[in-house]
Amino acid sequence: MRLSYRGYIFGRPFFGERVPQSVQNLVIRNFCERNKINFLLSKSEYAMDDAYSILNFVIDNLEEVDGLVFYSILMLPRNSKNRIQIINKVLAKGKKICFALEEICIKNKKDILRVENIFNTRLTLDYCLQNKI
Repeated sequence: MRLSYRGYIFGRPFFGERVPQSVQNLVIRNFCERNKINFLLSKSEYAMDDAYSILNFVIDNLEEVDGLVFYSILMLPRNSKNRIQIINKVLAKGKKICFALEEICIKNKKDILRVENIFNTRLTLDYCLQNKI
């Protein structure tokens, strides 16, 4: 039996990048095909900054899917506590989170560190660029 994952995309920019939703869905669809995952239509987050209402709704209703596929790790909240809370909520339901652009999946608590390292590296880079360090 093939796994089924729900896509998750943004209509707003993240880290100064704006990726059309159609492109985000193509990347997710290709990721799912390569990994033999049934791709379920993506849920799109509200465009307001720091809005995660749709993501929380999807997480609360994960019963019929095996996991989530985000377009990118960088779509997670910038706040570390909020990021970890979202990841732990998904893992507590026995589900997985994948990030199509980076080709990374979180299957257990050990995988969180890798995602945190990537996210924090990008935060540091942004800080350095903004402050011309």
